[in-house]
Parts: sequence; C-alpha cells; structure tokens
Amino acid sequence: MRHKNIIIALAITLLGLFVVKAILTHRENTTYPLVVDYDTAYAHKDDNSLTKVNFAVKDRINNSCDNPLFFCDPKVRLGMSREDFDAAKIDENAIYLGNQFVPCSTIYKFDDDNRLCAVYVRIANGIFNAAPEVVLSYLDDRRVDVLSEFEMSKHIWYYPDYYIHLDKSFFTSEKKTYITVCNYSANKSHNYYELFFFGGGYDYIFDDAKKQQSNSSTRSYKYGDSDVYQGSSKQAEDLRAIDDYFGF
Repeated sequence: MRHKNIIIALAITLLGLFVVKAILTHRENTTYPLVVDYDTAYAHKDDNSLTKVNFAVKDRINNSCDNPLFFCDPKVRLGMSREDFDAAKIDENAIYLGNQFVPCSTIYKFDDDNRLCAVYVRIANGIFNAAPEVVLSYLDDRRVDVLSEFEMSKHIWYYPDYYIHLDKSFFTSEKKTYITVCNYSANKSHNYYELFFFGGGYDYIFDDAKKQQSNSSTRSYKYGDSDVYQGSSKQAEDLRAIDDYFGF
C-alpha cells in the first residue's frame, strides 16, 4: 500500500511536469518576438522553429500596420498605379527614417497590372547605421527574429496581404541594411516559411535594376531636370561621383 501511494505521487508529479512543460513550450512558440535559429531553421531540423513560423503566419490576420511604407514619400502606397507613381515624381534615391533623410538604393516594383507590389531598399554601411533600430522602433514586436551567429540578423513581420522584411547583412565585408515591403503575390516562388530566408533584398536585385536602367533607351536621369544639364559631361561626372560615394 505504501509503494502504491509513492507510485501515485510520482505519477502526479510527472504529469504536473508535463503540463508545465507544455505551457512553457506553448508560451515560447506564441509569444512575440518569436526567435528562431538560422542554421537549424534553414535545415528544417528544428520543429520549434517551424511551429513558431507557422503560428506567426496563421496569426497574421491579427497583425496590422498603419503605414507599411512609412519610410517612403507620403504619396507612395502599395497598390498605387504606375501612372500615379510617375505623376508623383518620387525621389527613388532616398528614404526617410526617423525624420532623417537617408540616401540609398531603392527599387519600386510593379506587377503585371502596373500596380506597386513591392519596395526594396538597400542602405550602405556608414550612410545611416541606425536604420535597423529605427525600423524596429516603428513596428511592433509581432515578428519573427532570426538568430544568426549570435546576432539578430533578420526580422520579418507577417501581415494579411504583405510582409515587411528587415535584414542586416553580416555576410559581406561591407555591412548593409535591407528593408523590404512586399505583397505575397510578388513572391510566388517562396512559401511563407522561406520568406525570412529569401524574401528580402539582395545585391543582385539592385545590380540587375541598375543594368536595366542603364540599358533602357528611355532612361530617366536621377539628378537635374534641364535639357542643358541632362546628358552633359558635367552631369555624367556628378552621377559617377554620387554613385561611387553612396555605393549605387
């Protein structure tokens, strides 16, 4: 009888431990910001990472942002027509972060219906090092953080129709900050889980855009509006100097 009571007590204790573990695991997988390890998540070896991301994806219906393009000109919005965008004469070589004018490389991407579906930003190291902190302070904690080599290098916010991706590149000699706001429809090649790996900005995206611009017969000049200035040797000299300085 004595042993029976001990066994019952141990069973109750063990059950209690399982309940506590389940509660803590649930809390870890549903409390923002959700942290996943880059290596284990990339290799799909960590079930917790998959659980966290799946939760964030499903919970995106409860996530909202007053202005996902808070760093752009106030006239810019997702879904605007190419015609309205061109008419607004947006400066495509700078953004605003914390009331700070930040020179950068920017790509405005339009879908097959000529609607703005994505904005990609690349900020070179030394231009505005506080960019990641400003983005994090503007958006709330309902995000997934990616831990890579002891640094939070990637962050993603899932929203009903679009996502926001922040990436601090540590894999090149020149550290850069990438900000991406994109409709899911513009990233058809990647699923929700892969977006925090492959849904951000990369150098080749900006390099390809620059090549397309330089090869276009209807190239729009970045600086200067006068017929005298456009296409002149002085303009070419100024463009090279500015591009070299900012890393465009």
